[in-house]
Amino acid sequence: MIQMQNLPGVTNHLEFTANKLGEYPGRCNILCGRAHSQMLFTVKVVTPAEYKLYLETLKGGQA
Repeated sequence: MIQMQNLPGVTNHLEFTANKLGEYPGRCNILCGRAHSQMLFTVKVVTPAEYKLYLETLKGGQA
């Protein structure tokens, strides 16, 4: 399990090495306010080739 605080004006960085491809759910684990139950996210672990393709699609969206 990984925990980190989100504070206004502070940019967080997180790096880890995944052992397996797939999608992993995450959620806010501190009762932080009215939208707490909606603070969900998914981490998607892909191959380096899939990630490179994803980055290329982001660059293609820039005008």
